[in-house]
This record gives sequence, C-alpha cells and structure tokens, in this order.
Amino acid sequence: MLTLDINNKYLALDPSTSIIVKHFNPVCLFDKLAGSAGVNIKLPAKEINRAILGNPEKFDKYRVGESLKFSGAKLRWKGATVISGSLVVNSAIDGYSCWIQSDLGVMGEAQREKNITEMSWPTEQTFVHQASYD
Repeated sequence: MLTLDINNKYLALDPSTSIIVKHFNPVCLFDKLAGSAGVNIKLPAKEINRAILGNPEKFDKYRVGESLKFSGAKLRWKGATVISGSLVVNSAIDGYSCWIQSDLGVMGEAQREKNITEMSWPTEQTFVHQASYD
C-alpha cells in the first residue's frame, strides 16, 4: 500500500495511485546537487488534503510562477520510506498536481545561490606544517 504524509499527517490517495520515482546519482553532476524526485503525483481535492495543504486552490489564483512547498513529506510503500523531502504543489486545478523533491535536492537548492563568504568556516585555525595530515 502506497502512503504519503507530511509530518505524520497522512494525505488521501486514490487506491489506483502510482508514482514514478526518478533517482539521480549526484556523483556525476559537478554543477548542482540534484536529489531524487517523485514525479506526477495527483492528489484528489478531498477535505483532508485541503486541510493539510492549507487550501492550495485559493492560492493558485494569486501566485504566478511559484509552487507551494511543504517540508517533511514521506512517500512510503508498505511502510518502507521510498523518498523523503518536500512536497511541491504545482497546480490546484481539478485536484492537486504535485511532486516530491528529495532531502538532497532541497539542500542543493538552498546551497545553490550561496557565495563562499556566506558559508560558516572555522576561524582562528593555526596551520602547522607536517609531512602528512589526517
């Protein structure tokens, strides 16, 4: 059985729901951290989903080009976590069109626009010349 929850609040899925999970190996990518993604999630516009997602159909009319993002999402198959990260709602027309961005993808997105001076680096480090280093 396939389940989807946000911070242990379970969303209602149709019994015939199937979700494609695409896995990306970040080792081969040098310009970004791309995590895995669960794509093509269609959630029915039921009261439980509206309550958990905060009525996204109301915001769909006013936001332009932005998606609603909910952290703490977990997709499980028979209780085993397949992917965890953020649920991204793209559209709220005739149900909710969503996808899941993995935790690695969320972290990569947060780090993507940072400059080296914005990173927290250790300070007051003394360099000691040695033949080998740990």
